[in-house]
Amino acid sequence: MNDQQDELLTIEEVAAILKIKPRTIREYIAQEKLPAVELEKSYRIYRKDLDAFLAQRYKRGQAEKKE
Repeated sequence: MNDQQDELLTIEEVAAILKIKPRTIREYIAQEKLPAVELEKSYRIYRKDLDAFLAQRYKRGQAEKKE
């Protein structure tokens, strides 16, 4: 595995990448939709897990079908 995939991201960093609120990331973690590592009272998300999370939700062409 390369270094970028091993990178650990904070909830705030993941939220910024996805342009959503940190609260939503916490909900994904609580619902076990997004794997996370618990460190004391905070969480870290591996870049590889974020990539997998996004790949599972990727819907190519869905917006075109709705029009």
